[in-house]
Amino acid sequence: MNSALNPETFPERLWHQQRVPYVLGPGLTTEERSAIAQAFIEFSEKTCVRFVPKTKTDQNYIVTEKNYGRGCSSYVGRNGGNQSVSLEVNKCFRKGTIQHELMHVLGFFHEHSRMDRDDYVKIEERNIAMGMRKNFEKYSKNILHTLGMPYDYQSIMHYHALAFSKNGKPTVIALQGSTKIGQRYNLSEIDVAKVNKLYNCSKLPLSSGSANCTDLVDHCRLWAELGHCKFTVKYMRQNCKITAKKSTKRFVLIAVQIESRSVRIGLRLVTANAPENSQLFTVRKPANFV
Repeated sequence: MNSALNPETFPERLWHQQRVPYVLGPGLTTEERSAIAQAFIEFSEKTCVRFVPKTKTDQNYIVTEKNYGRGCSSYVGRNGGNQSVSLEVNKCFRKGTIQHELMHVLGFFHEHSRMDRDDYVKIEERNIAMGMRKNFEKYSKNILHTLGMPYDYQSIMHYHALAFSKNGKPTVIALQGSTKIGQRYNLSEIDVAKVNKLYNCSKLPLSSGSANCTDLVDHCRLWAELGHCKFTVKYMRQNCKITAKKSTKRFVLIAVQIESRSVRIGLRLVTANAPENSQLFTVRKPANFV
């Protein structure tokens, strides 16, 4: 659904103070948590929106929950109370796919839901699976606002050519020749511009400084050991700073093997009151990990 909820029609559906509290649901693996963290990081680097751990006073927040066989889904905009971002195991735990759902959370529809979409794509309804045509509807201007931005084939919110196909044939055809649609790697430049415009991002986050990393959220210690305090300062400053007290735990990096798409890391966990234990995690390789 990437153009946004009309802020004049639905002002209550936007998140207050450019802040989205979150809770990580139960049973997430380290790799799944890492994918979620990577998705958060790009928003913090390129926009003023912050995904921050829920506090006791937060009444509206998202919960990232894993599911088996139910796909990826989220409400559009702030729905009120506890709202789920549902992610299917082995399908949705990729940075770009998670960012697609987080864009829904922020109030964005799919790009092909724009009223002017027929100038850019052709929807092949005969190829759409039964019960899925609602996903290809257009929305009127009082519901969906383009924010004055051009149609974006590269948006992370654009469907790919075979989305919800019942026969392996295209459901969405780009009218500009061989243009590829449906990428799930990163926020496009127009995606970023739309977030910043919808949330009135007059000031972007600082790009330098040092982070005081503590255990505010579960993945902070791992990110600190990987060097994120140095090269993703903005995210760590926002999400990994709660107290000056030193943790009673320390992680010792004992082995690193760089693979093409991931980093295999052996960590020895040393606690003050427990024997040493070895744990092996696989996390997505940071873009500037050397």
